[in-house]
Amino acid sequence: MKKVTLVLRHYGENAGGYDMVGPLDMVADYDPAAMKSVCVSYDNDMLIEVPRDKLVEVEVPEWFDFSEFRSEIAIKYLFAYGYEWSMGENVFRKLYPLIAHTNGTGYYVYLLLNAVIKVKNPRSEFKKSIKAQVEEWLNGQGKYALPLSTRQFAAIGSSHARFAYDRTAAGAYSSRSGIVGALYNKAAA
Repeated sequence: MKKVTLVLRHYGENAGGYDMVGPLDMVADYDPAAMKSVCVSYDNDMLIEVPRDKLVEVEVPEWFDFSEFRSEIAIKYLFAYGYEWSMGENVFRKLYPLIAHTNGTGYYVYLLLNAVIKVKNPRSEFKKSIKAQVEEWLNGQGKYALPLSTRQFAAIGSSHARFAYDRTAAGAYSSRSGIVGALYNKAAA
């Protein structure tokens, strides 16, 4: 693991919210002295001064490069759906584009992580074959963007999985912590 210092920039008109701009060495206009006038909160229009930029240090694997993986939202959702650094680079590289560049595949990524990849010893022959098929896809032997057909995804999904996915996706959507929260919270755990 390597430590990376990220620049966070204040967004919006109310105090408290920061989004990632990028690693310190990639941000040309970082200014630790820059201040911004913002409202105290959405219902209190009193103006206060807050730092425009903040720094936070996170740990990422050696292979992770912020210039390659630019979508903060995709990374946030990938971690929310259950990805962990211990799953490795290959899993990240296969699942990242499904979230970053494709609409409507969040549920499939959630199922892949929680119903297939995290399951160590599937009990039924069907689930064993699904796991083998996904592992082949992860190793670059699949010819499609997704490792399973929609019918196979429907077979491994359930109403409970869909409810859990909806709850997780809603929580990730309303969370403003973004990549920093995902990486910082994972590193702190």
